[in-house]
Formats: sequence, C-alpha cells, structure tokens
Amino acid sequence: MTINTNITINTAGTVAYVTNSGGSTISIVNIASNAVTGTITGFDLPTGMVITPDGNTAYVNNYGTGLVSGNGNTISVVTSLTTAPTITTTITLNSPTPPYAAPAALAITPDGKYVYSANYVDGNPGTGTVSVI
Repeated sequence: MTINTNITINTAGTVAYVTNSGGSTISIVNIASNAVTGTITGFDLPTGMVITPDGNTAYVNNYGTGLVSGNGNTISVVTSLTTAPTITTTITLNSPTPPYAAPAALAITPDGKYVYSANYVDGNPGTGTVSVI
C-alpha cells in the first residue's frame, strides 16, 4: 500500500513531488495538467523532501519501517532533479545502531547552505534529535 505523506513544490510552482511513504518512490506531478509525469525510485519509506534554491538538487529522508520508530537513518541526495532525477549520494545520520534517529522531517535554509533533519527516536520526551547537513 502506498501512502502519500508529503508534497514539495519546485520554486517555479510547476512541479509537485509527492513522497510515497508506504513504499520506495516519489511521484513527479505536473501541476498544470495534474498528471504524474515520472517517478523517482530507490528510497526507504520517504516522508519528506526539500529542494535547493537552484531547483536542481533535492534531499529526501528515508524514515524506514519499524515498530517503535523507523529503522531508516539516511538522507538521499537526488541530483539532476529537473532533467533526469537520480540518487547520487546517501548521507548516514549519526545513529548506526537501533534505536535509529529516523529522519522524520526536513527543512532547508533559504540559501541552500544547510539542511536540517528532525529525527524521531522512540517517542519519549527528550530522545529526538536534529541533524545538520
């Protein structure tokens, strides 16, 4: 089952990227026609995405599956977003063993210099983390 969790719109307002967190894909939607025009594959339950100010690169969190928390601890970097979107880099967050700091939400600074990942650990107060990329 695919669950659509997050929608990110490009800076021109012409394309929407829909994270399909029940699976491993992001749907690319032409806003004017409301048609799916492509799919980016290779994620582990993506739940969020941010796009750099130039519109060419995206960061996608891989929340992963799990009973208490997601088992993912990576951020995928997608390049050539406007032409041939491809995962080119995977950034591992600072929790190599369970409980993982599963990246649950992303934000990017207006200049694109930093990406922030809000990480879910186990739901208990004070256990979540923020990673700066």
